[in-house]
Amino acid sequence: RQSWQRLCESYLRARKGLQGAVMIVDIRHPPGSLDREMKAWLDGLELETVVVANKADKLTRGEIRKHLAGSASAMAAREPLAFSAKSHLGRDLLWARLAPWLE
Repeated sequence: RQSWQRLCESYLRARKGLQGAVMIVDIRHPPGSLDREMKAWLDGLELETVVVANKADKLTRGEIRKHLAGSASAMAAREPLAFSAKSHLGRDLLWARLAPWLE
């Protein structure tokens, strides 16, 4: 795990054109210690991070809102984006967040 962390960190620090990172979490589960650790690590690298809560099609709208609020608080993040590859929920919002990185 430490060698993986060193490898990733050297890559992320060396990439001059890197604008940010996308962290994908499963919306059906509250953020675990590894999720919080990963977010803190990305923050420590001063890397803008978009947290994407995947599999949103599996939950109701109320459950999605509840999860997003809890995840934002637990990971000290801007509210994660609810996303579903199946239903395309959140696709346009995700592209809007990533567009400035692609300019």
